[in-house]
Amino acid sequence: MGQLFLAAADEAANTLVELYKKPLVQIIFAGGYYHHNSQMFASPEGIQLINRTCATKAFIAAAGVCKRLGVTCVNQYEIETKHAALGSARSKILVMDSTKFDKIRPAHFADLSDFDVMITDSRISPEWQEYIEDMGITLLIA
Repeated sequence: MGQLFLAAADEAANTLVELYKKPLVQIIFAGGYYHHNSQMFASPEGIQLINRTCATKAFIAAAGVCKRLGVTCVNQYEIETKHAALGSARSKILVMDSTKFDKIRPAHFADLSDFDVMITDSRISPEWQEYIEDMGITLLIA
């Protein structure tokens, strides 16, 4: 049996397509209303499914991270789904590109310390690299 991943925790269509290509991954996709601007599916039923599921890993995207105000997204409707994913996974992985650092978006959904791993690109500043590593978060640069 493969690892159980929560499909992009925020149920993003692009992440689902990438996970589908992995032969040893079981995907649980809650579905719901499709939000074109965020490529996210969300529904109360989907949140209930996520809450009942214990996943090995949850990959969660963010639109901004600030040292003082935490991890944020653009839309309020994303918060409940992201909270459910954080609460249902053994390993919580934050995925975001380096342009999102020091950005604050309208909807706070987590503190940086809620994550075990962060994946970003090579343009992350040395200051942020040190900050993340000092917090005990594994930093993966893709």
